[in-house]
Amino acid sequence: MEIRLIDNKKSLMSDALNQAINNSFQIKLAIAFAKLSGFRLIEESFRTFIKNKGRAIFLVGLDFHTTDPDLLRELVNYCDIGRQVEVYCLRGNLQHFAVYHPKMYLFDQSEHDVISIIGSSNLTKSGLVDNVELNVEIKMKNDEELYSDLSESFLTLEMVEHRIKP
Repeated sequence: MEIRLIDNKKSLMSDALNQAINNSFQIKLAIAFAKLSGFRLIEESFRTFIKNKGRAIFLVGLDFHTTDPDLLRELVNYCDIGRQVEVYCLRGNLQHFAVYHPKMYLFDQSEHDVISIIGSSNLTKSGLVDNVELNVEIKMKNDEELYSDLSESFLTLEMVEHRIKP
């Protein structure tokens, strides 16, 4: 296992995401907020990823009404291209006492190698470049317990009954 700090002062989160996307065949993102400004910073890598038959799942939060509807439309356009991209919108819960607020990025890079980035950065220009953010990039093997735990957490988020498919 290899761990690296990403703090937007020494290394930009946008650079880390682009590098990870460029080397992946599957990506899974669970993010509280997403804006078109953030997606534009990774869009070129994402387009190449899709052309190379990569598979992506986006779990995007709707709490606080911060996620950009234009981004959701853009992602839905990618969904229409093929079955490679899935997008789901989530809220904390229907009783309004919890907030959906994860920032987890998972990248399957080879048959055995994976990268996870977990921290404070949302998929926004501010979160990826401008803000004071703190993220940890973990390179590991897919047979490690941590990866199993992260995958299980992602699946739990993905399968909530009140998810919305835009």
